[in-house]
Amino acid sequence: MKNKQIYCITGKSGISNLCSFTKKKGLTSGGKSGILVKQMTFTGRRRLGMSKDLRFAMLLDCYGEFLTPHQYRLTELYYCADLSLSEIAEIVGITRQGVRDGIKRGEQILQTAFPEAMVDLDQHQDHFSSVSGIKAYSSIAIGPGLGKHQDSAKALEQLLQVVEKPLVIDADGLNLIAANKDLLKRIPPRSILTPHPKEFDRIAGESINSYERLKKAQAFAIDHQLCVVLKGAYTAICTATGNVYFNNCGNPGMATAGSGDVLTGIILALLTQGLEPETAAVAGVFLHGTAGDLAAVYRSEESMIASDITDMLGKAFKQIK
Repeated sequence: MKNKQIYCITGKSGISNLCSFTKKKGLTSGGKSGILVKQMTFTGRRRLGMSKDLRFAMLLDCYGEFLTPHQYRLTELYYCADLSLSEIAEIVGITRQGVRDGIKRGEQILQTAFPEAMVDLDQHQDHFSSVSGIKAYSSIAIGPGLGKHQDSAKALEQLLQVVEKPLVIDADGLNLIAANKDLLKRIPPRSILTPHPKEFDRIAGESINSYERLKKAQAFAIDHQLCVVLKGAYTAICTATGNVYFNNCGNPGMATAGSGDVLTGIILALLTQGLEPETAAVAGVFLHGTAGDLAAVYRSEESMIASDITDMLGKAFKQIK
C-alpha cells in the first residue's frame, strides 16, 4: 500500500480504537503510508507549542502500559507535568543524564508501539477547530470523540467545503450535521455515514419503529447520494442506488464503548485500499461483525471490549478468504 494516507479527525478517546485496525492490516508499508490523526483533546498540563511534546504525551496516555514504572514516571513528569530534567532528577533521586536516558528510552518504546500514528495537533487544546493541507490524503474520517464545540462545527463546515472525495462520518461528526442540516448538501457524494438509530433520528427525524427508520434510511441515501450504515443488531447498509444490504453476523457483546470507532477505522482503511465506498461499507461491516463473533468465542460476549474486536481482525480476514 504505497502512497496511501489516512486522515482521521478524532478526539483522544477515539485514537487507539479507530487506528488499531490499520496497524493490524499493515497499511504502513511504503514511504508515505500511515495514519495522520488530527488530535484535539489533550488534557495534560504541559504548555502548548511543542508538537513533539504533545505527541508523546498523547502516546503515553494510550500506550503507557508498554513502559516500565520507572520509564512511565520519568516520561510523565517530563511531558505532562512540564518539569525540567534537573527537577525530575531531584525528585527521583538519579542523575540528570539518567533522567535523559530514561525519557529517550521511553520515547523509543512509545513510538515503536504505534509507529504509523503521525499526530497533527490542533491549535486549540481541547477541541477541533481547523483543517489544513487535507487534500493530500487518500481517505478521511471524522467524528469519534470529536465533541460538539461551536468551533468544531465551523471546522467541519470548512472541511466539507474543500474535500471532494467520499468521507467516513461517524459519532459527533453526525451530531454536528444534525445541528446544522444545511451541511447535508455539502457532504461529498458517496460518503459513508455510520449512525446508530438515535444519531440517524437526529438527522432524519424520529421514527415510530425500526421498519420506518429503515425506509427513511433507504430514501435518505438515495436523496443525498450517500451510503448510510444504520447500525444495529442487523446493521443495514443503504446505498445511493437504493440497494439495502443486511449484515447477519455480530453479537450483543459488541455493544461496547469504542466498537463503533473500530468499525469506522475498518471502513476507512478499506476505502484507502481502493474499494468503492459501498463495497468498503458492506465489507467493513461484515469484517467487524465476524471479528466480534470470534472475540465472543475467545473472550465471551459479557467481557468483550473494543480492542478484543481488533485483536480478531486477522482471523476474520482469514475466515472470509
